[in-house]
Amino acid sequence: MLRGLLGFCLAVSLTGPLVLGCGGSEKPVKTAKKKAKKKDVRALLSEARDEAKAGEVDAADELYAEAYDAAGDFEILEERVDFLIHAGKATRAQEAAKVYYDKNPTEAKGYTLYAEALLAGAKGQEALEIADQLIGLNGEAAVGYEKKGRALVLLERDEEALDQLRKAVSIDNDNADYHVALGLALHKLGKIDEAQLSFRAAVKRSPDDAMVHVYLGMALRDQSNLDEALSFLEKAIEMDARNGRAYFELGLLYNRKGKQA
Repeated sequence: MLRGLLGFCLAVSLTGPLVLGCGGSEKPVKTAKKKAKKKDVRALLSEARDEAKAGEVDAADELYAEAYDAAGDFEILEERVDFLIHAGKATRAQEAAKVYYDKNPTEAKGYTLYAEALLAGAKGQEALEIADQLIGLNGEAAVGYEKKGRALVLLERDEEALDQLRKAVSIDNDNADYHVALGLALHKLGKIDEAQLSFRAAVKRSPDDAMVHVYLGMALRDQSNLDEALSFLEKAIEMDARNGRAYFELGLLYNRKGKQA
Protein backbone atom coordinates (compact mmCIF):
# COMPACT_ATOMS: atom_id res chain seq x y z
CA MET A 1 0.00 0.00 0.00
CA LEU A 2 2.80 2.42 0.97
CA ARG A 3 4.70 1.68 -2.23
CA GLY A 4 1.55 2.34 -4.27
CA LEU A 5 1.06 5.74 -2.62
CA LEU A 6 4.70 6.74 -3.19
CA GLY A 7 4.41 5.67 -6.82
CA PHE A 8 1.32 7.82 -7.30
CA CYS A 9 3.09 10.89 -5.83
CA LEU A 10 6.08 10.38 -8.12
CA ALA A 11 3.87 10.05 -11.18
CA VAL A 12 1.99 13.23 -10.42
CA SER A 13 5.20 15.18 -9.86
CA LEU A 14 6.48 14.12 -13.27
CA THR A 15 3.32 14.74 -15.27
CA GLY A 16 1.91 18.04 -13.97
CA PRO A 17 1.65 20.58 -11.17
CA LEU A 18 1.12 19.21 -7.71
CA VAL A 19 -2.30 20.18 -6.40
CA LEU A 20 -2.26 18.25 -3.15
CA GLY A 21 1.00 17.31 -1.52
CA CYS A 22 1.46 13.81 -0.35
CA GLY A 23 0.77 13.64 3.27
CA GLY A 24 -0.35 17.29 3.59
CA SER A 25 -1.45 20.59 2.03
CA GLU A 26 0.13 22.41 -0.91
CA LYS A 27 3.41 24.25 -0.29
CA PRO A 28 3.83 27.12 -2.81
CA VAL A 29 7.28 27.63 -4.26
CA LYS A 30 8.65 31.14 -3.86
CA THR A 31 10.61 32.58 -6.74
CA ALA A 32 13.47 34.84 -5.64
CA LYS A 33 13.72 38.04 -7.66
CA LYS A 34 17.08 39.72 -7.90
CA LYS A 35 16.95 43.50 -7.95
CA ALA A 36 19.86 45.51 -9.21
CA LYS A 37 21.06 47.78 -6.45
CA LYS A 38 21.46 51.41 -7.33
CA LYS A 39 24.37 53.22 -5.76
CA ASP A 40 23.59 55.79 -3.13
CA VAL A 41 24.01 59.38 -4.35
CA ARG A 42 26.47 60.11 -1.57
CA ALA A 43 28.52 57.09 -2.59
CA LEU A 44 28.53 58.23 -6.21
CA LEU A 45 29.71 61.70 -5.22
CA SER A 46 32.41 60.26 -3.00
CA GLU A 47 33.64 58.08 -5.86
CA ALA A 48 33.50 61.02 -8.27
CA ARG A 49 35.63 63.16 -5.96
CA ASP A 50 38.13 60.35 -5.48
CA GLU A 51 38.44 59.89 -9.23
CA ALA A 52 38.81 63.66 -9.66
CA LYS A 53 41.66 63.76 -7.12
CA ALA A 54 43.31 60.88 -8.95
CA GLY A 55 43.12 62.81 -12.23
CA GLU A 56 40.67 60.37 -13.82
CA VAL A 57 38.60 63.01 -15.59
CA ASP A 58 36.30 60.79 -17.65
CA ALA A 59 35.54 58.42 -14.78
CA ALA A 60 34.84 61.31 -12.42
CA ASP A 61 32.59 63.02 -14.96
CA GLU A 62 30.54 59.86 -15.51
CA LEU A 63 30.03 59.46 -11.76
CA TYR A 64 29.03 63.12 -11.34
CA ALA A 65 26.53 62.74 -14.19
CA GLU A 66 25.10 59.58 -12.64
CA ALA A 67 24.77 61.26 -9.24
CA TYR A 68 22.98 64.24 -10.78
CA ASP A 69 20.62 62.01 -12.79
CA ALA A 70 19.77 60.10 -9.61
CA ALA A 71 19.18 63.11 -7.37
CA GLY A 72 18.40 66.04 -9.68
CA ASP A 73 20.27 68.28 -7.24
CA PHE A 74 21.55 71.50 -8.86
CA GLU A 75 24.50 71.65 -6.46
CA ILE A 76 25.77 68.38 -7.92
CA LEU A 77 25.55 69.85 -11.42
CA GLU A 78 27.44 72.93 -10.22
CA GLU A 79 30.17 70.75 -8.76
CA ARG A 80 30.39 68.77 -11.99
CA VAL A 81 30.66 71.87 -14.16
CA ASP A 82 33.24 73.43 -11.84
CA PHE A 83 35.26 70.21 -11.94
CA LEU A 84 35.17 70.09 -15.73
CA ILE A 85 36.23 73.73 -16.01
CA HIS A 86 39.23 73.20 -13.75
CA ALA A 87 40.07 69.97 -15.57
CA GLY A 88 40.35 71.91 -18.83
CA LYS A 89 37.13 70.46 -20.26
CA ALA A 90 35.27 73.71 -20.91
CA THR A 91 33.32 72.36 -23.88
CA ARG A 92 31.98 69.45 -21.85
CA ALA A 93 31.17 71.86 -19.01
CA GLN A 94 29.20 74.01 -21.44
CA GLU A 95 27.24 71.01 -22.71
CA ALA A 96 26.31 69.95 -19.16
CA ALA A 97 25.30 73.47 -18.12
CA LYS A 98 23.32 74.13 -21.29
CA VAL A 99 20.99 71.19 -20.67
CA TYR A 100 19.81 72.79 -17.42
CA TYR A 101 19.72 76.27 -18.99
CA ASP A 102 17.50 75.03 -21.84
CA LYS A 103 15.11 73.16 -19.55
CA ASN A 104 14.74 75.93 -16.93
CA PRO A 105 14.23 79.29 -18.69
CA THR A 106 13.11 81.06 -15.51
CA GLU A 107 15.96 79.86 -13.28
CA ALA A 108 18.67 82.51 -12.93
CA LYS A 109 21.14 79.96 -11.60
CA GLY A 110 20.99 78.12 -14.92
CA TYR A 111 22.01 81.26 -16.79
CA THR A 112 24.79 81.91 -14.27
CA LEU A 113 26.23 78.42 -14.58
CA TYR A 114 26.06 78.38 -18.37
CA ALA A 115 27.65 81.83 -18.63
CA GLU A 116 30.49 80.72 -16.36
CA ALA A 117 31.15 77.68 -18.55
CA LEU A 118 31.18 79.87 -21.67
CA LEU A 119 33.60 82.30 -20.04
CA ALA A 120 35.88 79.41 -19.11
CA GLY A 121 35.93 78.44 -22.78
CA ALA A 122 36.71 82.04 -23.83
CA LYS A 123 33.42 82.32 -25.72
CA GLY A 124 32.97 86.01 -25.08
CA GLN A 125 30.13 86.80 -27.46
CA GLU A 126 27.99 83.86 -26.36
CA ALA A 127 28.69 84.62 -22.70
CA LEU A 128 27.70 88.24 -23.29
CA GLU A 129 24.34 87.17 -24.72
CA ILE A 130 23.63 84.92 -21.73
CA ALA A 131 24.73 87.67 -19.32
CA ASP A 132 22.31 90.12 -20.96
CA GLN A 133 19.53 87.55 -20.59
CA LEU A 134 20.46 87.13 -16.94
CA ILE A 135 20.31 90.88 -16.36
CA GLY A 136 16.93 90.95 -18.10
CA LEU A 137 15.75 88.22 -15.76
CA ASN A 138 16.92 90.07 -12.63
CA GLY A 139 18.51 93.47 -13.11
CA GLU A 140 19.02 93.97 -9.40
CA ALA A 141 21.41 91.04 -8.99
CA ALA A 142 25.15 91.67 -9.25
CA VAL A 143 26.01 88.38 -10.92
CA GLY A 144 24.70 89.36 -14.36
CA TYR A 145 26.89 92.46 -14.45
CA GLU A 146 29.93 90.47 -13.30
CA LYS A 147 29.43 87.92 -16.08
CA LYS A 148 28.83 90.68 -18.62
CA GLY A 149 31.97 92.53 -17.53
CA ARG A 150 34.13 89.43 -17.91
CA ALA A 151 32.61 88.71 -21.32
CA LEU A 152 33.43 92.25 -22.43
CA VAL A 153 37.03 91.77 -21.26
CA LEU A 154 37.28 88.75 -23.57
CA LEU A 155 35.92 90.88 -26.40
CA GLU A 156 38.54 93.60 -25.70
CA ARG A 157 35.83 96.11 -24.79
CA ASP A 158 37.75 97.03 -21.68
CA GLU A 159 36.22 100.33 -20.61
CA GLU A 160 32.71 98.91 -20.95
CA ALA A 161 33.90 95.92 -18.97
CA LEU A 162 35.11 98.11 -16.11
CA ASP A 163 31.73 99.84 -15.95
CA GLN A 164 29.92 96.51 -15.62
CA LEU A 165 32.36 95.09 -13.07
CA ARG A 166 32.22 98.24 -10.94
CA LYS A 167 28.45 98.01 -11.01
CA ALA A 168 28.62 94.41 -9.78
CA VAL A 169 30.88 95.47 -6.89
CA SER A 170 28.60 98.39 -6.03
CA ILE A 171 25.61 96.05 -5.81
CA ASP A 172 27.38 93.35 -3.81
CA ASN A 173 30.49 94.74 -2.17
CA ASP A 174 30.98 91.67 0.02
CA ASN A 175 31.59 89.22 -2.82
CA ALA A 176 35.31 88.50 -3.17
CA ASP A 177 34.89 87.11 -6.70
CA TYR A 178 33.55 90.42 -7.95
CA HIS A 179 36.54 92.29 -6.52
CA VAL A 180 38.85 89.75 -8.18
CA ALA A 181 37.14 90.16 -11.56
CA LEU A 182 37.45 93.94 -11.32
CA GLY A 183 41.06 93.68 -10.19
CA LEU A 184 42.00 91.43 -13.12
CA ALA A 185 40.39 93.82 -15.61
CA LEU A 186 42.22 96.78 -14.06
CA HIS A 187 45.51 94.87 -14.05
CA LYS A 188 45.07 94.01 -17.73
CA LEU A 189 44.71 97.72 -18.51
CA GLY A 190 47.84 98.56 -16.55
CA LYS A 191 45.93 100.22 -13.71
CA ILE A 192 48.05 98.44 -11.14
CA ASP A 193 47.35 100.68 -8.15
CA GLU A 194 43.59 100.25 -8.52
CA ALA A 195 44.00 96.54 -9.18
CA GLN A 196 45.99 96.13 -5.99
CA LEU A 197 43.19 97.75 -4.00
CA SER A 198 40.62 95.43 -5.55
CA PHE A 199 42.72 92.35 -4.77
CA ARG A 200 43.30 93.56 -1.22
CA ALA A 201 39.54 93.91 -0.80
CA ALA A 202 39.15 90.35 -2.09
CA VAL A 203 41.69 89.00 0.42
CA LYS A 204 39.84 90.74 3.21
CA ARG A 205 36.57 89.08 2.18
CA SER A 206 38.04 85.67 1.38
CA PRO A 207 41.17 85.20 3.54
CA ASP A 208 41.32 81.42 3.01
CA ASP A 209 41.36 81.56 -0.80
CA ALA A 210 44.86 80.92 -2.12
CA MET A 211 44.18 82.49 -5.53
CA VAL A 212 43.25 85.90 -4.16
CA HIS A 213 46.59 85.92 -2.33
CA VAL A 214 48.28 85.10 -5.64
CA TYR A 215 46.58 88.00 -7.38
CA LEU A 216 47.45 90.45 -4.63
CA GLY A 217 51.06 89.24 -4.63
CA MET A 218 51.17 89.71 -8.41
CA ALA A 219 49.89 93.29 -8.18
CA LEU A 220 52.25 94.17 -5.32
CA ARG A 221 55.18 92.80 -7.32
CA ASP A 222 54.19 94.96 -10.27
CA GLN A 223 54.13 97.94 -7.89
CA SER A 224 57.69 96.96 -6.87
CA ASN A 225 56.52 96.15 -3.32
CA LEU A 226 58.59 92.99 -3.51
CA ASP A 227 58.78 92.02 0.15
CA GLU A 228 55.05 92.31 0.70
CA ALA A 229 54.42 90.54 -2.59
CA LEU A 230 56.65 87.67 -1.43
CA SER A 231 54.68 87.29 1.79
CA PHE A 232 51.36 86.93 -0.06
CA LEU A 233 52.74 84.51 -2.65
CA GLU A 234 54.33 82.34 0.04
CA LYS A 235 51.05 82.40 1.94
CA ALA A 236 49.23 81.21 -1.19
CA ILE A 237 51.64 78.26 -1.55
CA GLU A 238 51.25 77.47 2.14
CA MET A 239 47.48 77.27 1.64
CA ASP A 240 47.69 75.35 -1.65
CA ALA A 241 50.99 73.66 -2.38
CA ARG A 242 49.72 72.58 -5.82
CA ASN A 243 48.86 76.08 -7.01
CA GLY A 244 50.84 76.42 -10.23
CA ARG A 245 49.97 80.08 -10.71
CA ALA A 246 51.51 80.91 -7.32
CA TYR A 247 54.84 79.33 -8.31
CA PHE A 248 54.77 81.12 -11.66
CA GLU A 249 54.23 84.53 -10.07
CA LEU A 250 56.84 83.73 -7.42
CA GLY A 251 59.34 82.90 -10.15
CA LEU A 252 58.74 86.29 -11.76
CA LEU A 253 59.21 87.90 -8.37
CA TYR A 254 62.58 86.19 -7.80
CA ASN A 255 63.63 87.24 -11.29
CA ARG A 256 62.78 90.85 -10.42
CA LYS A 257 64.68 90.60 -7.14
CA GLY A 258 67.69 89.17 -8.97
CA LYS A 259 67.76 92.07 -11.39
CA GLN A 260 67.61 94.56 -8.54
CA ALA A 261 70.34 92.84 -6.51
